[in-house]
Amino acid sequence: MVYTSTGFFNTGSSAVTDIVHECDNVSCLGRYEVRFLYDPDGVSDLQYNIIDNPNRHNSSHAVKRFKRQMEMLDHVWFIKRYNKYFGDEFINLVNHYIDEITIDKYNGIWHYDIYDKGKFYYVLSRSYNKILTKVYGIGHGKDLGSDKEVAYICNSDRKNFLNSTQDFIYGVINLMNKENAENVMLDQLVPSSNISRFIGSSGIPVGKIHSRNAR
Repeated sequence: MVYTSTGFFNTGSSAVTDIVHECDNVSCLGRYEVRFLYDPDGVSDLQYNIIDNPNRHNSSHAVKRFKRQMEMLDHVWFIKRYNKYFGDEFINLVNHYIDEITIDKYNGIWHYDIYDKGKFYYVLSRSYNKILTKVYGIGHGKDLGSDKEVAYICNSDRKNFLNSTQDFIYGVINLMNKENAENVMLDQLVPSSNISRFIGSSGIPVGKIHSRNAR
């Protein structure tokens, strides 16, 4: 069984987590917030861009931003987060999940890919493009890194997405059940607002979950 507490700032959700953690046969990472479902560029944003409102650019870009967000949760250079607890297992789950919700990938780039790398890179890339266009007449589609940037073709089938998402969620939960306990307590697995999007019959399938909203 999966339990979670959620709330706004300083409403006591961590206190609920601490209390449940003291019970027998409960595995818990403590007050480490598990927010990959609903944080910006998380699973919820993936569902919107791939299933609710699919678009050839938005869907691909959402996958890349999701991957970037998950890589940040795993580690940033020498600063380790999930990687500290699970090694490469978390990021392996992420890569498998992306394979499951996409059909193919190819070399492709658009302006948001360039801007995501920073304003300096964006200006440099656009200047490079204009020089190629005006001087050599070959600037169309030529931006810095255009031959290395990857675009994704996403699978917009809802059933496939929900099944793959459930497998991913429970893969992560199993990683966090370090003690192989019967019950798992996670802090902030679902948000304090719009909970039905995550545990309702039509929402993201987090499965059988008990949520306590601290207010």
